[in-house]
Amino acid sequence: ASFAICIKAYANGDEKGSSDRALSLLKQMMDLSKFHGYNTKPDIGAYNSVLRALANDSDERKATKAECLLRQILENNKNGSLEPDLTTYNNILRCCCTTKSDDLKVRRAAIRIASDTLLRIRQRSSSNNNSSTRRYPHQQFSPDPYTFNFFIKTCDRLAIDEEEKLKLIKAAFHFCIQEGKFSKPVLSILKNALKSKDLRSMLKLDDVQDLKLLKVSDLPLRW
Repeated sequence: ASFAICIKAYANGDEKGSSDRALSLLKQMMDLSKFHGYNTKPDIGAYNSVLRALANDSDERKATKAECLLRQILENNKNGSLEPDLTTYNNILRCCCTTKSDDLKVRRAAIRIASDTLLRIRQRSSSNNNSSTRRYPHQQFSPDPYTFNFFIKTCDRLAIDEEEKLKLIKAAFHFCIQEGKFSKPVLSILKNALKSKDLRSMLKLDDVQDLKLLKVSDLPLRW
């Protein structure tokens, strides 16, 4: 319990180096469990808190660190005992969208990680009727507006060119309306991220004069 409380404190703070201290505590928990038999094996809540600490940090490589944590979760997941949830994936997306760097490798890595994360969420989506989700119904969940908000912000801030940004945002938009998750925050971020002509094309709004006045209620109810 003490470990979890400390990690949450680091997750809720914005002090420089908080994520490193949270990662260090997570490693201590794993080592005490693995080598000394203590009941300190981190649960998904502990991992999510560390991911949140990373998202709040200014480390430009936090998206890569978040991906490493996800890999660790999946490797340690036995019998569904350490199952990543929507909070896990949303925190990874938040790490991506808050990445600030002029390094093209860092930016490309964050875009790739965000895209991979959105794909993982899609594979777990309750609306996805493929064989893997039917076999493991406990793994299913639906994205929320934060999911799309973080992903679109990642594309807007880090995409190398407009063509790449538009392609990625279009894919996210189609997933969003497929899930029926289009909302005021999603519309707002789309208005900020896209050029008027691209937004009109995506939303099929040739007859709308002023996009600033566009509301969710003006769009198809099924979205």
